[in-house]
Amino acid sequence: MTLRLYPIFQDELRVRELTNQFFNHSMQLLMRLGRLESEGIAIDESELDVIRRNLRERAVALKCKVCEMLGKPFDLDSGTELTAILVQAFGLLLLSFALGFSDSHISRAFLLDLLTVTTIRHGMMKKFCIMFDWLEKYRTDVRQNGYASYGGMRKYINTARTADLGKRRQALDHVIKWLMQS
Repeated sequence: MTLRLYPIFQDELRVRELTNQFFNHSMQLLMRLGRLESEGIAIDESELDVIRRNLRERAVALKCKVCEMLGKPFDLDSGTELTAILVQAFGLLLLSFALGFSDSHISRAFLLDLLTVTTIRHGMMKKFCIMFDWLEKYRTDVRQNGYASYGGMRKYINTARTADLGKRRQALDHVIKWLMQS
């Protein structure tokens, strides 16, 4: 069977102009790998131990850094704990988007590059478009009315109509947090 396929594959190599590469490079490497496999490879165990120790030290340092960044220790090797931390971080990230924080603010807070934050925001706004549209309408209503309402309750916000953008932003953030706690 192999001998019948040989001329077909050789023609295909010729058509793709890969004959030289196949015989002079690929087959040479294949022969070398075959020799290594049959003869074995000499290993310096002490050098491997040094590499292993360095990798272990780097892994421990990275685990400590992750725990330090999150502000609490947890077992990175535990799927359950890691999932809980990621869900918490994802929830905080979604909340940051819902509150209307800028991409640069979120980038600094979560130690992510700006392109990643923008990509995540775009994905979340696409996935949760109904929620984001509703929140934007809610913010607009609060700005126009000067109060927030939910479940028959009203929360009056004096600074919701102010010209001071910083105070207005704080007021709207406060309203969204109040809404989420209700």
